[in-house]
Amino acid sequence: MGFRLNYHLSTGGSGESHAKTRYNVCQVFPDHQVPHVIWLEDALAYYGAPTCVFDLFILVQDIDLAADVLVKAGWTFDMHEPPLIGNAKVDLVDFPQQRLISPNGRTRTILLPATDWKYHFRHWQACQFSYLYGNVPALNEKSFAEQMKYEHRQFHFDVLAGMEYGTLPFRRHQRAIRDALLQGQYELQECSASRDK
Repeated sequence: MGFRLNYHLSTGGSGESHAKTRYNVCQVFPDHQVPHVIWLEDALAYYGAPTCVFDLFILVQDIDLAADVLVKAGWTFDMHEPPLIGNAKVDLVDFPQQRLISPNGRTRTILLPATDWKYHFRHWQACQFSYLYGNVPALNEKSFAEQMKYEHRQFHFDVLAGMEYGTLPFRRHQRAIRDALLQGQYELQECSASRDK
């Protein structure tokens, strides 16, 4: 296999069939009880954020087990150097990963250990929320809350009300509200900031 670009202009590639095959991994993993999360640019693109997608990054609990499942389903290991996350070269000691090529040869899937990204997940999550709320018009509609789980709706209302949502105090505040909603001890409101005063 020759040199391959590690990015795509959209998740659709050259047609709808490419989009389906790009995410075949998401059909294989559930059949083998492998918990997984689509990560980085593909997650942003799913929600309509303007971005190009690179390799398909997937967070899993055990990268070796997940890679074994994919190999048995027809994926092959990608041994091309250097290992990348986006366009950044990475040290596999600091950022372990398993890189595989899909059976049709069109998608490089990068398996990343979820535990290694746990700390960074909170930062990425805040970054992705900021990006999504800034670039996806539907998220700036109050009515979008109807598509969310009930216990997450106050978060949406608070973001729309202008609360600073990338901070540790905000996360603590939201956890307390989520728990109170789940216990029936809180009612949704336009903004929960007054609750702390």
